[in-house]
Amino acid sequence: MVAKEVGLSDPAVYYYFPTKQMLYTALLQQPDYGKLPLDDQQVSRPAIIDQVMQLFGWWTERAEFGQMLLREQLANDDASVAFMSESEEVWSANVTAPLCAFLGVKGEMTAGLLFELLAGVYWDAILSFGAATRESVSQPYYQQRVRGMVELAIPKERPARP
Repeated sequence: MVAKEVGLSDPAVYYYFPTKQMLYTALLQQPDYGKLPLDDQQVSRPAIIDQVMQLFGWWTERAEFGQMLLREQLANDDASVAFMSESEEVWSANVTAPLCAFLGVKGEMTAGLLFELLAGVYWDAILSFGAATRESVSQPYYQQRVRGMVELAIPKERPARP
C-alpha cells in the first residue's frame, strides 16, 4: 500500500524500512489536512461542519491506514496510543476551539460528542467493510448520512449570552 501510494517498488520500501513495525512507526505522523475551511472563513456553523467533514474525509480516504491503526491500538502498541493522543490535540485546535468560539462552554462537550460519534462511525466502517471501506464510505449516501449526523450534533443557533 505504501509503495503504491508513493510510487516506489516494494523492494525499495523494504530497503528503507526492513520491518513492518519500522514502516508503521514512520507512518505515525499527524496528517496534513491541507487548507481547511476555517483557515480563511469566520467561525460559523456551516464552516465548522465543512471543517469536520474535511477532517473526516481525510481519514476515510486512507482507510487502510485506519485498519492498521485500529489493529495496533487493540494490541496496545505504545506508538499508536501516543499517535491518538496527539490526534486529540489536532482535533482540539481544528474543531474544539472553533466550536467553543461559536457555542461558548457547550463547544467542548459538542466537540467531544462529535469526536466519539465520528470515531465510532469510522471504526464501524472499517470493521464492516474491510478492504472495501474506502469505496463504501465515498458513496454519496454515506457522506450525506455522516454530514447529517454532524449537522444534528451542532446546534443551529448560538446559545444566548448572559
